[in-house]
This record gives sequence, structure tokens and C-alpha cells, in this order.
Amino acid sequence: HASVDIVDSRRSRLVFTPENGDPSSGYLLATDIARLKMNGAELVTLAACDTEQGSYVRGEGVESFSRSFLAAGAQSTVSSLWRVSDNATSQLMKIFYSELGGGSTKAAALREAKLASLRSGGQAGHPYYWAAFVLTGDGSASLTPTWTWTNFSLAAMGALATTVGLLLVFRRSGGTNRSGGT
Repeated sequence: HASVDIVDSRRSRLVFTPENGDPSSGYLLATDIARLKMNGAELVTLAACDTEQGSYVRGEGVESFSRSFLAAGAQSTVSSLWRVSDNATSQLMKIFYSELGGGSTKAAALREAKLASLRSGGQAGHPYYWAAFVLTGDGSASLTPTWTWTNFSLAAMGALATTVGLLLVFRRSGGTNRSGGT
């Protein structure tokens, strides 16, 4: 969840479940976010309500969570302009991340997720349920590929097959190398 203060953005916070009953561990202030070291973060997704809201500073704009994450070094953010539905947001994010996983740029992935929501028909197709999400920052790049469990499994099976193959070759040669040693 997010708690946004439109008068004083220094009081805006992301709300988490507290650790070990310590209430102070249950939130992260926007001012603390701006001080994080996030230079390697390609995308921060803020799927909570109102995460693009904040206090308005003349000549600067809205001091939102996006602004805090970008100040910390993130390349881009996806955030919400108003209160969003949990179910509709869940469906939108599944499509968004599927598109990202398929190599789409951040902007194209969000566009496709929104179009899929629009085409879904019924209540979820209404713009109220998907139009709240905006991309800020660099949307022209796709995410750097990461290792999935499938990739890891395929690599592990390849390494195992190579090891078994080498053992079979070694056994067939009688366990000796060509220089006469054992």
C-alpha cells in the first residue's frame, strides 16, 4: 500500500507488513527512497494506489514516489494516478510482466497490457481499471534478460550430459591418457 501526503510529500510512505511487531519497520518514506542506491534498477513497478500522487511544487511538478525512485537512480517507474482495483491490477501486471519477459520494451509492454485490459470486455475493460498506470523515465529499452529456472535447468542438464559424455570417453580409453600415465 501507499500513503500519500499531497501537502507534504516528506510524509508520503510505502506501507509494508512490520517485521517482528516493530511498527517503524512497516514503511519506507519517499525521502528515504530518494537516498537509496538504485543505479542498477531498470524498472520499479509501484502497483499500489495513488503512487504517482504527491505534493505539487511550483516549477518542479508533483513530488511522487516515481520522482523518489528516479532520484535514487532507477531508470524508469510504473506508478498509478488514482486508487486501483486489486483484481484488475493483478491481471494488468501479469500481462505487463509477460510482455517484458518476451522482450518487449517497457513502454510497449505497458501499452499491450492496457490494450489487453481494454479488449477484455466487461467491467475490467473500462479505463478506470487500467488507465491509472503511467510509465515515467526510459520506456524505450527492454529489460536485461535474467536467468529463469528453465534456463538454469537447461544449463544444468547440458553440464550433466557433458560430464557423463567425458566419463564415457575416459572409460573407453581405459582410464589412461596418451602420454602413458594413468
